[in-house]
Amino acid sequence: SPPNMKRADLKHINLINLGGDLTTPDAANLVLEIFYKYQALNQSFNLMVQRGSPLQEIIDLATEIGGYPLCMIDTFHNVLALSSKHEPVGDKFWEVMKAGFGYANVNAVQESEPKLSEMVEGKPVEMISNIGGNMIRVTLLGKNGRPIAALGMHKDHDGKENFDKSAVHLYEYVIDKLLERLQLFSDVKVGRGLVFEETLSDILDGRNGDIDHLHRMFQELTGVKALQYQLGVISFIDSKHKTDLHLTVASFVEVAVPNTRCVTRVNEIIMVSPSPRGWVLDSKTKEKLVGVLKRHHCVCVMSHSFTSLDLLPKVSHQLHDISDFLNNPGDSAGGKLFHYHDFVKMHAIKLLSHVTNLETISHPAIEVLKKQELKKNIDYLHTLKVFLRTNCRITQSAKLLNMHRNSLINRINQIEDLLGASLEDWNLRSQLIFSFDCEDYKERYLKSD
Repeated sequence: SPPNMKRADLKHINLINLGGDLTTPDAANLVLEIFYKYQALNQSFNLMVQRGSPLQEIIDLATEIGGYPLCMIDTFHNVLALSSKHEPVGDKFWEVMKAGFGYANVNAVQESEPKLSEMVEGKPVEMISNIGGNMIRVTLLGKNGRPIAALGMHKDHDGKENFDKSAVHLYEYVIDKLLERLQLFSDVKVGRGLVFEETLSDILDGRNGDIDHLHRMFQELTGVKALQYQLGVISFIDSKHKTDLHLTVASFVEVAVPNTRCVTRVNEIIMVSPSPRGWVLDSKTKEKLVGVLKRHHCVCVMSHSFTSLDLLPKVSHQLHDISDFLNNPGDSAGGKLFHYHDFVKMHAIKLLSHVTNLETISHPAIEVLKKQELKKNIDYLHTLKVFLRTNCRITQSAKLLNMHRNSLINRINQIEDLLGASLEDWNLRSQLIFSFDCEDYKERYLKSD
């Protein structure tokens, strides 16, 4: 180096101490061999990245470049790629990753540090692994402004010592190359992680599950701290569908509805959609979801919004409890999206029927009109039901009843005289409407039972 160059100016240059009794030509040739080796590796690596080769091949070559085992996981602890030719012997966390993490290792996964949710994208963390016991260096990688994966380098010797400067430079080189073409790697995506999915499944089944962990994962997925949730139950019209199709549909749903995560069950898919407070499915998202449902002959019923994942079992039970109300012949082709609030009154009547006889809660006016129908052979009840359900619109009711407008007015006056009350009374109208809903429920569901 020039005599006037200071050592601080050499911070990007690694000093090689060849030692021994090498002659100058031998030393020069050895340096050139090292140079040509990394030049060849660099060309191969660039070519792989440009072609979008599988991540496993990329990580294996990157391990050869850096000299230390590398691993890549997504934010839900799915192992995307793991050095297959160079492993840190005795590293417990590496063994857990080789096993695919899995539900049996949930504690090791949740207790591992550094926490991905606490890392700043692009800033590496170098520390001794609290699980593996050796030095690791981890960097969070982002795609379209969202963290989606982490690259880790593990010490396989001198485990407690920091990584030397050359290893760090090569590690950063690999990261730079990955970030250049990260969008090309189909392997890198925010997917359903086994730990995440089974935790969600456990909570839905009412078993012990780490709800705080699940909430943190949803926060990490959305980038939103204050969340509310909606739960959806997707049912297949054809009960002969197999699990592989369920997984395919679940993946399509997760693409159609941003940040949604699905759990497959027997002939159904449970979807949980986290969102900022006050959020509802917009028209474009609904259109995409309905398209998936129609293509695969499914129907979906969505819950009301709720703020705590503790409510998942209760909300799931509510949606399953209204399944009878969705079995309409017109829905057999699938492609229908329902909402719980469309059926909440019928659900309330169903729950009420479990604790009392619905005959005993009908408004007394119903019985009065039944007796007058038999006596005068005039269809008072049907007339009143149609009139109330058209919000007391004479013209619309007359058309539905195929009656002359004046005839309908006359009959409504008769009904008011028989009841000794005016239908302008909103409280009376609401009670009568509820009674008719109870009558409909008895006719459709209790009699069939």
